[in-house]
Amino acid sequence: MYTFSAVIERCPETGLLVDYVPGFPGAHSQAETLDELQINLQEVIAMLLEDGEPALESDFIGLQQISYRPERGINACSEALRGGRHSLDIGV
Repeated sequence: MYTFSAVIERCPETGLLVDYVPGFPGAHSQAETLDELQINLQEVIAMLLEDGEPALESDFIGLQQISYRPERGINACSEALRGGRHSLDIGV
């Protein structure tokens, strides 16, 4: 059994949902609903795996949410990172 993380976005031009597996060439699909999207991507992955073990180009680590308050400026971001903080929630 394989488990992959997929990124899901909405295409601004078509309004369709699109997804892809980071680092897995060819592992992407599109659909109108999340259920369709999942089925489509499962089918694509199954076809890709018929060629053997995938050679992933990268590992998906996670998502990071970045907040930025313009009046605080970029220096606040730099100071937060130098201080060892991994969250960039600038301006509470």
